This record gives sequence, C-alpha cells and structure tokens, in this order.
Amino acid sequence: PPEYHLAQYWLEQERYQEESTRGRTRELNLQELEDQLTSAFMSMKLRQGCFLLAHEAVYKASYRIALEEALLELATQLPYRNIPSVSVYLHCYRMLRFPEEDANFTAFRTRFFQSIGLFPHPELRDLFLLAINFCIRKINQTAEGYLREALELYQKGLETEALLENGILSRFTYNNAIGIALRLQDLDWAEYFLHHYRPYLEGEQQEAAFSLNAARLAFARRQYGQVLALLQRADYRDLINNMVAKTLQMKAYYELDEYDLLEAHLRSMRAFLRRKRRMGYHQQNYLNIIRYTQKLLTLNPMDKEAVKFLEKEIRKTEPLTEKEWLLGKVVKV
Repeated sequence: PPEYHLAQYWLEQERYQEESTRGRTRELNLQELEDQLTSAFMSMKLRQGCFLLAHEAVYKASYRIALEEALLELATQLPYRNIPSVSVYLHCYRMLRFPEEDANFTAFRTRFFQSIGLFPHPELRDLFLLAINFCIRKINQTAEGYLREALELYQKGLETEALLENGILSRFTYNNAIGIALRLQDLDWAEYFLHHYRPYLEGEQQEAAFSLNAARLAFARRQYGQVLALLQRADYRDLINNMVAKTLQMKAYYELDEYDLLEAHLRSMRAFLRRKRRMGYHQQNYLNIIRYTQKLLTLNPMDKEAVKFLEKEIRKTEPLTEKEWLLGKVVKV
C-alpha cells in the first residue's frame, strides 16, 4: 500500500541522517529516498483519484485532479510500473476514468488479483468495492457480460474475507451477491452462499435477510408456494427490503393464478407507498411495477394491438426494475 512506501521513505531518511553525520559523502541513499517518496506520492495520488472518480460516477460531481496527465505517464515507466501499489491504482484509475474501454477493467482485475496479499484488509475491501460498484454500473448500462465479473469479485472478496468487516457480512453485500448469482442462473452457488454466510450476518438482521433471499431463490426455482411461506417468516423493517418482499409476493400470486389475492395485494402496496413519500426514485419504480401488473390483469389476450401497445409502454418506462419479468408475462399473454 502507499503507506508502506511512506514508511520506507522515513526509514531511508533516518539512514541518510545517520550516514551523513558520519561525514560520509559517497554512496548515500539519496536515490532510495527519491524512489520511495515518489512511489508513496504516486500511489496515494492515484488512490485518491480513484475515490474521486468513483464518487463522480454516482453523484454526478466534478472534481479537479491535479497532475493527472503527468502522473499517468510516469506510472507506466520503470521502476514505478513494477511497484504493486502504483500499478494496481494506475489500472483502477484507468478503469474508472475510461469506463467504455473494457481492456482497462481486465488489466486492473489481473494486476489486482496478483497483488491481493500485499494490501491490508481495509484497503483490500475498498479495492473490491471500487471494482464491484464499477461492474454494477456497467450492468445497469446493459453490459450483461459484467454480471460474471461481478460474481467473481464477490467470490474472491469472500474467499479472502475482504468483504467481511470485523467478521460481519453486510446485508447489502448478502443481497447483491445472491441477486447477481440468480441473474446468472447460478442457483447452486446461490444456495451455498445463502446458507454458508447466514451466520456472518448481524444478529438482528439475520432472519429477515435470510428469508428474503431464500424466497428469491425459491422464486428462481419456480417454488411459488415456498416463496409465500418464506416471506411470512420475518419482519422487514428496512423500507427497500420491505418493498422487495412485497414485489416478490406479488409475482408469486401472479404465477399461482391467485388473482383475487393479487388485486388486494396491489391495493395494499399502493396504499403503503402513498404513506411513504420520501422514497424518491424507489417510489416511482414501485408505482410503475404496480401499474403495469394491474394492466396485465385487465389485458385482453385477443386484442393484439393492446398487447403490443402494453409491451411498448413497458419497454420505454423508467424506472422499472421488474421490466424483464413484466415483458415475459406480456409475451405469454
């Protein structure tokens, strides 16, 4: 890490002071001093740049990053390009700075995986999260190939325990890892992960997170009755998880042809959302899901124009996280 080179610089500084006070004028360690200081500065600067670029991508902020061009050029030269902390952050920076170039992600992943054992736990965690969040942004831009990359990062981060914090696994990591495995139809790994990492969740969140994700897995296996049973096992205090559970319940009712229960459930979901007015993007997303599910219920399958019109509406509507499921139902109609 950058701090290693800074510590080495201070050690070389002490050595220099000691040798220079002895009157030695030859073979002083001035080059070592220069190299360690430059390595520390470059890796710290690149690391900070990575955090700025990651923040820009999410919050649409704009930061001024000094010496960018010179830094990127110097980092490719010897001896710096062979220094792990410089090289890893250089490739991470390029990945975030030029996200449209897939080769930058590949280069970062390769160098990062080669150097995993050299970084302390907090820094390793940051690097995994930078890479995972990058993949998720690419997936959200319809770059489906990054699903497998994201899952491999989760698997490596769990294997090295980098994604654990004081032995605890975040429920967000738990939810996201299973969600990506389900999208890849890697149901066996999802089941392994679901049970193996359940004890690593915080005690008060464990039952809710486990039952919700077990229900998601059951839905992927078309075990719709099991979905409903699992969703009744926990109190979902987290607002978003509550809505994820309600949406899963809605889909299970539809798949089971329980239309009376479904209509009552949709009314309940809408009333719930009206009481929760601080959800922003999420509120509109779930209102859209309710609206199009209700339209599915009243759609006349013999009216081909109406079917085509509904399909077109669903395709163009944003936000709509259940778009794929809704389109699948329209096609079957």
